[in-house]
Amino acid sequence: MWKKKIKNSKLSFFLIAVILMVTSSLLSTSRIFIDNINNSITDYYSNPKFPDVYLFNSSKKEMKLLEEKASEGKIIKDLQEYKAMYSSMNINKLNNEKFNEDRNLIISIKNIKDLNWKLTILEGENNPSPGHGEIWISKILADKKDLRLNDIIEIDKANGSKFKVSAIINDSQNASLANPAKIMYINEKDVNLFDKEVTGEFAVFKYASEKEDVTKYIHDNFASNEYYMEKYYLILNQLADTGLVSVVMTLAGILTLISGIIVVMFTLRNNLKKEVKSIGTYKALGFKASEIKKIYSKAYLFVGVISTTIGVAISFPAAYILQKNILKYLGDFGYNIRYFIIGGIIIAFFNVIIQLFVTLELRKIKKISPIAAISMTGNPKGGNRSWVLFRNTNNPIALSINDILKDRRLSLNVCVITTIYMFTTLLFINTNHMFAVSNENANIWLNLHKTTATINTNITSQEMENDIVNYLNEDRKVENYGYGLYLNAGNYIKYDSEKYGALDVYAIESFSTYDNLGFEIYEGRLPGKFNEINVSIQMLSDTNLKIGEKMNFKINGKDEEFLIVGSFGSIKYGGRNVRLLNEAMKHYNFKPDYNTIVVQLENKKYYDDFKKDFEKKFKGTSVQADLGNYNQLLKDMTSMVPPVVTIISVFMLILSALNIITIISIIMMDERRKIGIQKALGFTSRFLKVRILSRIAILTLVGIAAAICMHEIISKPLIELVITSPNAIIFSLTKTILYCFVTFFVMLLFAFIGTLRIERINAIELMEE
Repeated sequence: MWKKKIKNSKLSFFLIAVILMVTSSLLSTSRIFIDNINNSITDYYSNPKFPDVYLFNSSKKEMKLLEEKASEGKIIKDLQEYKAMYSSMNINKLNNEKFNEDRNLIISIKNIKDLNWKLTILEGENNPSPGHGEIWISKILADKKDLRLNDIIEIDKANGSKFKVSAIINDSQNASLANPAKIMYINEKDVNLFDKEVTGEFAVFKYASEKEDVTKYIHDNFASNEYYMEKYYLILNQLADTGLVSVVMTLAGILTLISGIIVVMFTLRNNLKKEVKSIGTYKALGFKASEIKKIYSKAYLFVGVISTTIGVAISFPAAYILQKNILKYLGDFGYNIRYFIIGGIIIAFFNVIIQLFVTLELRKIKKISPIAAISMTGNPKGGNRSWVLFRNTNNPIALSINDILKDRRLSLNVCVITTIYMFTTLLFINTNHMFAVSNENANIWLNLHKTTATINTNITSQEMENDIVNYLNEDRKVENYGYGLYLNAGNYIKYDSEKYGALDVYAIESFSTYDNLGFEIYEGRLPGKFNEINVSIQMLSDTNLKIGEKMNFKINGKDEEFLIVGSFGSIKYGGRNVRLLNEAMKHYNFKPDYNTIVVQLENKKYYDDFKKDFEKKFKGTSVQADLGNYNQLLKDMTSMVPPVVTIISVFMLILSALNIITIISIIMMDERRKIGIQKALGFTSRFLKVRILSRIAILTLVGIAAAICMHEIISKPLIELVITSPNAIIFSLTKTILYCFVTFFVMLLFAFIGTLRIERINAIELMEE
């Protein structure tokens, strides 16, 4: 009999099945994706051979100290050293197509089998190392710069030497787009080709003590670590590539699950309301309430299991494609047993939830008596339909308002469903917009400048610093400028982990000035004195500090306090950043090699001349437009999100359309008998169409208004849980209005199509039914 029940209510069950299929597919995809990404990354890096620390150091004295500690085996162990080069480099293809990488690490190796980390050759011969005059590049770099096997590249810091790309590789220490350093490998014999000032030692080692003790020792004794990476950071960088996607997909899954349950309940209640007489007939024929419940339970269970199974099956390739795309620089981890475990849990979870709500609704069957059911007119008892706002009127719009008030439960369900799907779709449409315009606001996303030019260099002496300052002061094309250290100031002025608690990652930056260079300020002001700082919103939260309070740092082993005068947003390094002035470096007698100069020109048209003149005057510098490579860094960090958000937005639009059809179908089925009676009383089809369309239009407008209110109140706080840069959360009013208008239009269009049936409704046939 349950099969017949499905057959008799084909439309309702079909719509429920499609909604459950899409909802379960989305939730299953998100859960499988998140679980497999996290487990694949942690399993990969749990390899006991992998080093805990990777660093480049140009100081022979400090490297000697590192070797001594490794021989003792108390702080560090399993030390490996390689000749390497780390610097800003200009790299040209042989056809003179130039590209700049501001941070390149080139390591010389003898045999990949001896390495403590993993290199996988994807293209090229499986040789133990690059040959003389050859270079191995990561797939990340190959994809970004369109490099191919056997391409010839020229490196300026190697006296213009040419290298043939003999292999494209995946590198376990360079598999994340969130890591700005690009790592390449050459033969040991080619080290002598490089300039001495960029040459040093690349070292890897494992902890022989607690991580905190090793980190403290390194920070306290090594001032020349130009590149420093921990295995823990590698994992965090990999998870950073997927974190935004994971949260977006989880949020989509939860919201669609909630809305899916509401739609199922909405449909079930209306089905039961229409089938009161059928239930009474079953009882009159001797069926027990429990037997009648089984008919409905089996029908919904069958539809639920089939639709969720199809949805989960669809999620397998979807999750795999996402996983493969995001982990393509780490490896292909394929399908595994977790897919089936999570898929099974999703199927069971959905159907348990559905059966729970079905059971709650079916409790009403006990109260239905055969005589009462058969004698029912179709209108529920009680005060549910007693509210009337307009009396003695034949205006179809006024009567539609009365209809809304009379059937408050149906009206509420329509509004709730419309609101949830509208809110969810608005959330993802505007999230997509936020990422679409992110490059225009990269300075806000990454705590950066916003100027005409960015210069990558190493200011290695006070004389060079003075020459650059004098040159920029005298150049009439220059309006404002600043210079300093991005990320590396923490080597000198250290975060006090003892007082505020250990942080996984953070960056301390130093600049000559932040004024008029596009640096964002969220609250307060920019630093103006050597002992003033700005602290990121996330770091203020982590340390429980506020603007106006002082923050402690470790400098030369002593405690020093800095006044917090402002805050800003950033997603860089977990959103934990500090800004201070170069004056602080001078005050504490530090002489770092400043690595970045930012210049605001009087007019953008001066850029080409400025670049040519500056690079000619200061050899070894690289002038780039706007943010230079930092724009690419933001693209890399967020590149995974827009495609996923777009797909989810399409899913939401499909679900919205399905729910519009569901709502209108149910309203039309509910109104069928009433329409027949009204036609018998002389109301025209046109009048009845206007009445129903007005009702749907009003309910849709209420749902849209509620969705917009929810969007304004909830969306930004939700996104701020992931994006620790509030001013970067930019929504599009145009897209919001356009989507609301389209939804309203589509709702009325479907409703109008639905009302075409009114012409065919015959009052006499309804009476015979």
